Amino acid sequence: KTPGASLVMSYITDIDNHDIRNLVDCSWSNFLGILSQLLADVDNANEKDIESYVDSIIKVCGICAILKLDTPAEAFINTVLNVTNLLDGKEITTKSLKCILGLVSFMVTYGAYIQTCWFNLLIFASKLEFYSSVDSEADLVAEIRYNSKTRNLEREIETEIRNANIIKKEQLELKIEQLYGKSGKFPLEIISNLLQALCRVSMIELKKYSTPREYSLHCIVQVAQFNIERIQMEWVGIWKIISKHFTDVITQTKDERVWTNTLDMFKQTIFKLLPKKDISSGFNFQRDFFSPLVEIFKSTDKLERCGIILNYAYYII
Repeated sequence: KTPGASLVMSYITDIDNHDIRNLVDCSWSNFLGILSQLLADVDNANEKDIESYVDSIIKVCGICAILKLDTPAEAFINTVLNVTNLLDGKEITTKSLKCILGLVSFMVTYGAYIQTCWFNLLIFASKLEFYSSVDSEADLVAEIRYNSKTRNLEREIETEIRNANIIKKEQLELKIEQLYGKSGKFPLEIISNLLQALCRVSMIELKKYSTPREYSLHCIVQVAQFNIERIQMEWVGIWKIISKHFTDVITQTKDERVWTNTLDMFKQTIFKLLPKKDISSGFNFQRDFFSPLVEIFKSTDKLERCGIILNYAYYII
């Protein structure tokens, strides 16, 4: 044994989380500066070093998330996000792809600890899914033309087509689904933060694209289903977030497909909850089921839509 090893181990085991948190809180900016500079300077051809730097940043970010150091965690995440080139239409390089893979791994591995960083991560996930789900180059080009603000449109189209092909090969949307599958074991506060961020991203997807996207709407339903076993006390808060978003989408959209699909997702979520006796038997929660439908009913001026809403209400009763 190394002289003094037992003494060192004894000292380490006596450090509690509070001490570690203070240590990390005092030193994270130094780590961020060093690691971000190393990542910025490394050549794209040096894959081994890129992986090492990205892995180091992700691990430090994970430690910050576990210790509930939200500002440092967000700073590390944004550092990696900036290198992905995903959100600003730049070419995805080897370094960018390694950062993308690192962020996906971070979401799946540390999802149970992420507090305030969800919005940026879910915007990132939404762009990944957009690349993965676009049916054809023609659809992608049409979307780029709809949103483009660049002077060199042809260059942007060429870059985005190349990026989409790179992302499609990785099938990252399947890995992100693992995050939602694990959400049933997340603390209630984390689930609330995740759902609120999903609602924000969902609204952006519905308004930003020429054809409204429903990816995050489906993710909300997924999270609800994976958390179906939570007790009524927890579901009251979850339901307020979900029902408000569904109600806002249905009452604000002018797109017939979005209106129909969102109402159908709303119905599916309610029907999943109804078999739970602790939820369906509670008077207040029954009232919470109906309140959104009443608001949706009041907002519509089409007889056919009124009939669909009343039909759903009948089945709930």
